[in-house]
Amino acid sequence: MTLKDMTGKSMRAVDIFAACIKYLKDHLLDQINGDNEYVTVIAPDIHWIITVPAIWNDSAKQFMREAAREAGIDDDSLTIALEPEVASMYCKAKARTQVNSATNQDSEPFQPGTKYLVLDLGGGTADITCHEIQEDGNLAELHQATGGDYGGNNVDDEFRQFLTKTFGTNVMSQFKDQYLEEYLELFNAFDRKKRLFNCNTETVTLSCPVLLEIYKRTSAADMKVDNTNCELLSNVQFEHGKIRIGNSLFSSFFDQTLSNIIHLVSDLLHKVPDLSYIVMVGGFSESRYVYNRMQEMFTTKVLRPDEPSGAVMKGAVLFGDCHTIITRRISKYSYGIARMVKFKPGFHPPEKKRIIDGFAYVDDIFNKHIEIGQSIAIGQDVECQEYFPAQNGLTQAVLEVYASKDKSTWFVTDEGCFFVGLLKINLSKYSDHKQWPLHVKIRFGGTELVVEVLEVKTKEVLTAVVDFLG
Repeated sequence: MTLKDMTGKSMRAVDIFAACIKYLKDHLLDQINGDNEYVTVIAPDIHWIITVPAIWNDSAKQFMREAAREAGIDDDSLTIALEPEVASMYCKAKARTQVNSATNQDSEPFQPGTKYLVLDLGGGTADITCHEIQEDGNLAELHQATGGDYGGNNVDDEFRQFLTKTFGTNVMSQFKDQYLEEYLELFNAFDRKKRLFNCNTETVTLSCPVLLEIYKRTSAADMKVDNTNCELLSNVQFEHGKIRIGNSLFSSFFDQTLSNIIHLVSDLLHKVPDLSYIVMVGGFSESRYVYNRMQEMFTTKVLRPDEPSGAVMKGAVLFGDCHTIITRRISKYSYGIARMVKFKPGFHPPEKKRIIDGFAYVDDIFNKHIEIGQSIAIGQDVECQEYFPAQNGLTQAVLEVYASKDKSTWFVTDEGCFFVGLLKINLSKYSDHKQWPLHVKIRFGGTELVVEVLEVKTKEVLTAVVDFLG
């Protein structure tokens, strides 16, 4: 996978992520060692936490591991943490002093038995999960993580579309290509205004003299006279190198994103009863307008830490110190492995029938290991399933792992079932593997999928790796 920068230059995505991680890693080590005259700290001395949205799939998590490895962080020194989970830990830990609401809420809202929804709003995604505080203070997930691409960047995109509609594609292209620094500063200023804007804000003023000058030159007309491109002229004013945007127009930039977020939250509140709070975290949650709208839309109390944008980072540190605080998670999918079984006439579809060595088999069976929505304790052993290598003399067996959004998937070719990755098992040195079953156990309770394989004949636990990137 490659990514393009604003000039169109391409680069491998993993190299970009690795460079970012390496910069942060090296900066931290420089800061630590710069003030330390006696001991030199190196990367393996530190346990590193990389946070990802809970809605990310397994291949995305593996991608982050590979980027970290390329940046000089060993697998054994790295934990992948889920952002709404670590933010939940932070809010619970700091509830007494740093979580507030618009109401006169008890200073300690997170008591054993409390159920709450965590709404993590970042730049790219809205990430939602539900937790219940256990008697021992640990957390149990109540519903599989959900969300979508409904972050603050979508509001930026709406503003960008407004500018294009107002000034035209040609003007905006010139602005971006010839005055990139001013272009980026305009959107940085918009981001700051986006956070401060609320329902009572009458107008939002943005300085953009270069953009207005380009428009004047290109259109050969004065902005005060030629406003034909502006669909909502009554809500926009241009003067002294500034754009003044009225409340109704500026708030419209949020409409679609907020509608999607509200729909997700409403759906989860309906599915998970007795939720006491909606806890907002993430950079986009700093928007006063978003916070106020959430309070208006829901009778469930809305809480927010003093610095919602820092909740994930600070929670990640807590998670690194006590990663067992999440005791149960809910599986987002049904997971299974493709296999062949003996064909049963009248039961199996004839089109799936295959003849091998004179025997009839049915292919593409989805051999389920775990079911969507199943609650799994951390470290819980899921029932073993038995598989046989395809032939003798192999040094490695490869199984295809699939996931499904359905509880009753029969074949890996069914609608809603999709390929996840390859399970690669390094076999022992013996040659008659075809006759020896492999007991495969998949553990789903952590933030990443873990596989254990037992070769029944030798009682040897084999090395198994799931390659989600194919």
